[in-house]
Amino acid sequence: MPSSSRRRQALSLTPAVFAVLAIGAVVTAVLVAVVAGNSTAADRAETLAQERRQQAEIVARRVATAVVSADPDRLERLISDAAAALGTGLSVVDREGVVRASTGDNQEGKVVPLWTDGGRTVERLAGEGHREVMVPLHGAHGFFGELRLRYPVSSALESEFAVGPGLAALCGGLVLAILTALLANAWNQRVRSVAIAVREGEGEIRGALDPTLTDLTAALRNERADLDSELTQARIGTLQMAREIVHSLEIQGLVPTGHGERVRRLAVGFARFLDLEEADCELLNESCPLLDLGKVTVRPSALRKCEGLDGEERASLRQHPVRGAALLGGVPSLATAAQTIRAQAERYDGGGYPDGIRGTRIPRSSRIASLCSNYDLLTIGSRFGPPMPWPDALDRLREDRGETFDPELFDRFEDFVRESSPRDERRTDVLLTTQGVLPHRITDEPHEVEQLIDDVESWLAACESELEIVPDDGSDLDA
Repeated sequence: MPSSSRRRQALSLTPAVFAVLAIGAVVTAVLVAVVAGNSTAADRAETLAQERRQQAEIVARRVATAVVSADPDRLERLISDAAAALGTGLSVVDREGVVRASTGDNQEGKVVPLWTDGGRTVERLAGEGHREVMVPLHGAHGFFGELRLRYPVSSALESEFAVGPGLAALCGGLVLAILTALLANAWNQRVRSVAIAVREGEGEIRGALDPTLTDLTAALRNERADLDSELTQARIGTLQMAREIVHSLEIQGLVPTGHGERVRRLAVGFARFLDLEEADCELLNESCPLLDLGKVTVRPSALRKCEGLDGEERASLRQHPVRGAALLGGVPSLATAAQTIRAQAERYDGGGYPDGIRGTRIPRSSRIASLCSNYDLLTIGSRFGPPMPWPDALDRLREDRGETFDPELFDRFEDFVRESSPRDERRTDVLLTTQGVLPHRITDEPHEVEQLIDDVESWLAACESELEIVPDDGSDLDA
């Protein structure tokens, strides 16, 4: 077939392509017009929600004063007056979730879930056509409950189509859509003619294509490379910052020294024992050293006590997985590591926290990290008890098989520990270290002591920071 006839055959498809694009353009323009015509209703609904939040916060301050002053009559009067003025339902809920004063749907004495923990105002859907604003109530002794304001929103969302904005958007959208269709049609013709020319040997694709396309492709490639580099730097910087936070907790004695690093080595070794993919091993490698990250937000008194935690200290300690995950959650590429940290305290039987998930719904990385973390704490000792030999530690963990720990994972972990041939007795060797550098090992060999003293004295003279004493596991060091 001659080249001219082939071009005519290719270009004969142009009207059909144009028709499809034009129909799509009209549909798009109509949708834009509908959205523009109803935008006023959405604006009114948002304005109403903002007003209700402000009104709820004003009422909450007055209610807090009445509760603190132990004036039930004033509290009831405040609730009634506010409900009458705002045309809404109001309730006062104590920190146990019991409705103490109420108008509207909630009845006094009813137990409801709390939505605030002393933090910011919360708003949620409360049935069809209604929303509910929850405001924390604070007094001299801190958080003591919340105020709830319930209001209808269906009337704010019901509005007639705004003809003026709708027609304007429709006309503008049609013009824009038609221009887009014409440009797309022209591009389609150009691509088809270039393809035919290349197939017929009339020129190479590089010479036939517009240089603008080549420049655009190169610019997009460079932009993608820059973005990938910035995301990588953000990931590295966040991980480094998180490790420094955990290290500062170790220096203060608020978490066991070296716990995260030992759990990392144990978990990665166990993952390779299970023949998991390298991505799973890398996830454990990143997340295990940061299991204690959220404890930077926990009250130090709760971290130093062995027992006898009060209610606030216990609640603060139970929040550390959530806080640790939040500190990493700002970087998208660390979302899986954040999920691992958040679920580290979940139990296989569903009795854990913060989400109470159970079984295999708990991420596998979290189940492995929990098992390795508890094993490490038992074998090295902690504020809860002296160190155990590894067989005793396995026996103790076996008591929670199927309750705290995944039973299948525990059985494989037991095989892994036994095959690793751990030493029955802990070594008494220690290392002198400054800022994580381990240059010298203490030795019992008499003929090395004199030379070692000279080396240590010269090394200490050059040090500008405090020394740490850490257990020596004999890895990555020359004797």
